[in-house]
Parts: sequence; structure tokens; C-alpha cells
Amino acid sequence: MAAVRKKTEATPAVYLFQADMTTNRKPMFDFVQDEGKAEFSAVYRGKSKLAQPQKHKLYAKQQDTKKLCDILPLIGFICVSRRVKEVIEEFEKGVHVFYPVHLLAKDGAPYAEEYFLLLPGHRFNAFIAAAYPKWDETVSGEPYLPSPPLGGSMSLREIAGRHLWRQLFAQPERIFVSGELHDRLEREKIRYATYSRYDAFDTPWSAEKQMAPYLRWAEEDPKRIAEIIEKYPEWARQHRPQWMN
Repeated sequence: MAAVRKKTEATPAVYLFQADMTTNRKPMFDFVQDEGKAEFSAVYRGKSKLAQPQKHKLYAKQQDTKKLCDILPLIGFICVSRRVKEVIEEFEKGVHVFYPVHLLAKDGAPYAEEYFLLLPGHRFNAFIAAAYPKWDETVSGEPYLPSPPLGGSMSLREIAGRHLWRQLFAQPERIFVSGELHDRLEREKIRYATYSRYDAFDTPWSAEKQMAPYLRWAEEDPKRIAEIIEKYPEWARQHRPQWMN
């Protein structure tokens, strides 16, 4: 009989980092300039490199009159205040991209405060997904694991001391923070961030165990493997070195 892994107060944790989507106090914004949105979206999806300075300015207009907060959702992206940017850069300066977005009030007047769309510089898998063998599929047939139950676990060895990252393949696009960064953000009373805890254990992370459905799909077509290597060469070298030959 397998040993039961006990959860204690001393168990390290990492946290899913999101803008609060439920509070009535959260202001709502929408993009008003398509060029800037398209440029950032291409970078966020890994389809292009970020040009500096940005070719297009990005604007978002408020749909209500609620007060600004430190983190808010913008059509699938996370928008953060300068205060959040400064806290993150205390831990990992120069690692993450903060793409300027110009916020406008409902009447069109610009806000003076600086805000940024957050693009994590780290992207990797650390989620222990072996307990969830069935993955969903996109319209193209690509497997993904979007929303396994909260309260899962992560591999500390795979995280390797990094503090903010975006997941690959399993839970794609979700942003996580380390326990240390979470605690710092909480002390700063960042307005309206939400956090979901994942226990973190000192266990190895294996692509074969944690993302077997995705590997099977990728290895059906050499073009898929080539695309993964082009987009994520560091991940491929670490976890699928046989693909590099």
C-alpha cells in the first residue's frame, strides 16, 4: 500500500496569480487600439519577438467609473500597476516583460498612473498532472490540461528557485508565483489579486509521467516536434534531448 503524503503547515506552496474576476469593486477595461493589442498578443502567444520600443501604443478604456486597483483583467491578459511591477522586480529584475498600456477613464481622459501588461519571462511545466490522465483537445487536436482541480501540487525541483512563471502545455497561459513572492504581495496589500494555493514538494518532474498525452500527439508528426524545439529550445534540451538529434 502506497504511503499517504501528509500535508502540514510547513509544506511549501506556490500560488496561481490572477486578477479578481468576481468582486463588485473591480474596474472593467477594454482595448481601444487594435494595433497594440495585436502586437502584444503575438508576443504573448509566442508568435513573434517583442520589439523595443514597441511599434504601437496600447490603450484601454474603462467601461465603468470604479476606482483603479493594482491588478485587473484585460481580455485574457493581466494588467498590473507600477507597484506590482516594482515588487516583482525585487525578486527577478530584468526577467519579465512589462508592456506599457495607457488607461483611459470612461470619459476618455487619460489616467496618470502607469500600468503594464505582464508577460512572464519564465515558461515551463511544474504541475504534477499524472493524476489527470485525460487531457482536452483544441480544435486542431492539440492536447492541453486547462483546469485541473485546485489544490494540486507542483515540483520544487522544476521550479528551481524561480518566482514567477507561465505554464507550458499543462494549464497553458496560467501565471504562478512562488510562496516568497506571494507573501510579499500580500504584505503590500495588492488590490484585487487572488491566489489559489498549490502544495510544492521536492520531487522530480518527468515529461513522460506528467504530459504523456501531449508527447504522444507531438511525436505523431516531426513538424510538431520542430515547432516545439523552435519555440522552447531550452525545455526541449532538458526534457526531450532525443528530439534535438
